[in-house]
Amino acid sequence: MSEDVRREALNWYEGAFVDLEEAKDALPRGRPDWALFAAHQAV
Repeated sequence: MSEDVRREALNWYEGAFVDLEEAKDALPRGRPDWALFAAHQAV
């Protein structure tokens, strides 16, 4: 596996955690649609 492929996979993995945090923050702020979208993106 090339270094570029590993870097890309790591970028996606790290981005999933950002999306998950967005989902966690959106729900208590009364934005369930955004929470659902962000959670879906995280997966």
